[in-house]
Amino acid sequence: MPRLFPCERVGLEIFGDDAPFRSRNSIDLTVSPQQLWEVLTDADTLPQWHSLITKATWRSPGPQRVGGIRAIEVLNHFAATEEIIVWNPYRHLALRMNESSRQNTGASAEEFRIETTERGCRLTWSTARRPRKPPSWLMRLYARPVIKRATRRQLVKLRKYIEGRFAPAINYSG
Repeated sequence: MPRLFPCERVGLEIFGDDAPFRSRNSIDLTVSPQQLWEVLTDADTLPQWHSLITKATWRSPGPQRVGGIRAIEVLNHFAATEEIIVWNPYRHLALRMNESSRQNTGASAEEFRIETTERGCRLTWSTARRPRKPPSWLMRLYARPVIKRATRRQLVKLRKYIEGRFAPAINYSG
């Protein structure tokens, strides 16, 4: 793993209006909140539905809870450690980036909120980033739709992964 630099330690307040790069997307899934939680908290499955992440491992012993640490490796030789800041099984998970292989990372967090629906559950995934050096207004303008589309693509991949993993077995016996 490359050298890691400390990031700004933030909480859920980063999802407010001060983070220049924010995204919030929702998707309806035909699985239970428990099944979705199983996928979201299993580090081994993260690279299977998140196309930018090549490896993820829990560094803290299970069972996981607030304060648990996950290491991730991303395309482009980027690595980071994340800390759980909210752990409310089947409802709410949030992680903040504590260390990054890029010195200018600043503050970064992601949040997963799960709501029960008639057909399964709805996942709302929010990301927020505040680099150490404030971005130009032009960068902010162009980055927002790109980040939103990228997050949306990951949610579609998550849906496909979940449908394959939890697809009902077909009974061919007569």
